[in-house]
Amino acid sequence: MLEVLLRQEGESDPEIRDISLKTLIDSPALSLMALAWTQLSWLYVFWVTGWVWISVFVILYCGLWAVRWPLVRGTASLSGREGAYSDVRLVSANVAMIAVDAAQIFVFALVPDEHASILAIFLTLGFSSYVVSFFPAFPILAMLKIVLLNGALAIGLAVGSSDLMRPIAVLVLVGVWVFWLMIQRTHLILLGAIRNQQTHRRLALLDPLTKLPNRTALWDALDQHMRAMEENAGTASMAILCLDLDGFKQVNDRFGHSAGDWVLVHVANILSLRLTEGGIVCRIGGDEYVVLLPNADEARVHDFSQFVIGAVARPLDIGRSAPVRIGVSIGAFVARDCSLSAQAMLEQADLALYAAKKNGRGQLHVSEPPDRRSTAAAHGEATDEGRSSARLGRQPAV
Repeated sequence: MLEVLLRQEGESDPEIRDISLKTLIDSPALSLMALAWTQLSWLYVFWVTGWVWISVFVILYCGLWAVRWPLVRGTASLSGREGAYSDVRLVSANVAMIAVDAAQIFVFALVPDEHASILAIFLTLGFSSYVVSFFPAFPILAMLKIVLLNGALAIGLAVGSSDLMRPIAVLVLVGVWVFWLMIQRTHLILLGAIRNQQTHRRLALLDPLTKLPNRTALWDALDQHMRAMEENAGTASMAILCLDLDGFKQVNDRFGHSAGDWVLVHVANILSLRLTEGGIVCRIGGDEYVVLLPNADEARVHDFSQFVIGAVARPLDIGRSAPVRIGVSIGAFVARDCSLSAQAMLEQADLALYAAKKNGRGQLHVSEPPDRRSTAAAHGEATDEGRSSARLGRQPAV
């Protein structure tokens, strides 16, 4: 039943579903105002009619509000298994409260006082507008609530004692159709806005040439891997590889930037081909790439690097008079705990890349943990470390 109520017509993207579920949560101020509005309306009808049994509805509504309040306040995210359970309770509480509102409207329409009937009309319009505003992501759920509210008003006015209000019941039924059109329109606008947001986010995290994740996406991935290592302390590891092409400038100078772009895409494909599950390869600028390999040790790093070095070193036929020859230097750091920050880990891999280039290029150099280095070696790397920190800092993608 819940899946039917939360079905989005023509939309199956799970990310859009997760974002849409958050629209079910209204603000605490609005929820409190709705509670005060309904209870003051009950007090008015009690003052007009003296019906003591009205207190049953007051208690029922307050009880449902008390159940819904912690769900709204405590549900920060509605994705995953826990979120699905929250969806069931939150949607059920919402529907139950709207059903009580519909019962309230029906009672008000039956009161032999035209002021109470007018109040019922205002309540119907108010709650219907609330539904249109907060539930357009799920038209079936929204329409169920609209039908409950307006149907209760139409029936109450039709069977009530006021001849003046009875013709309005027909207009209410027409209003249901109007509200349905409003929900459909708002639904399309909302989904369009979410899709545009997704598109802009993807573009902000992608390198436009190679379609690889960019520097911003790299930091997001590093943060995720760091959290995974913290949650699985002692059993998880992460290898960070910094790669820089050898001889790439000569390709640009000799054959032009179009040939250089082709080479960058070619290398990106080679790196992506050898990725393990959960791994990520990013282009952070120019001819520089960073690869993250989760749960990898030195043996896995060597295997990956030797494949990449061999594949990149093969002559490339770019349709010119002579084949293109380039190489790649790789610096790596294997982290087995979170004793270093993500930036420090990346700097260690970048320092290893400097060492690989100094030792002859076209090779892999694996950085040792800082505490294993001699004091002299650490002192000698101070200048390189400063350059590495500046080059790999958290900067927005350009």
